[in-house]
Amino acid sequence: MKALIHIFLIGVLSVTLLIGCSEGDTQSEVPNSSRDVLEGIVQEKDATTILISNGSEGSMLYSLVTKDVAYDADVGDKIKVWTTGQYRESYPVQGVATKIVTTE
Repeated sequence: MKALIHIFLIGVLSVTLLIGCSEGDTQSEVPNSSRDVLEGIVQEKDATTILISNGSEGSMLYSLVTKDVAYDADVGDKIKVWTTGQYRESYPVQGVATKIVTTE
């Protein structure tokens, strides 16, 4: 009986250890392949990020990392942005741009 209790406790501890040490934070990034191309208006920009909105009232804001992406857009320009398809659950929504094209 004592041996069964020890085996049970070792099993419970092993499962707890495996669950606690799993890789990655699966809730911090949300893959969403249907939004890998965004269209919007540039609200702000700096050397490494760009803030865009889709232009409608109550619109979503996206803060996208633009490091290593060449583009020529200024505040107020309409743009089309390709992203990695993964977004952080925050406001504004955060993601990484892979290509940016001015549409007007």
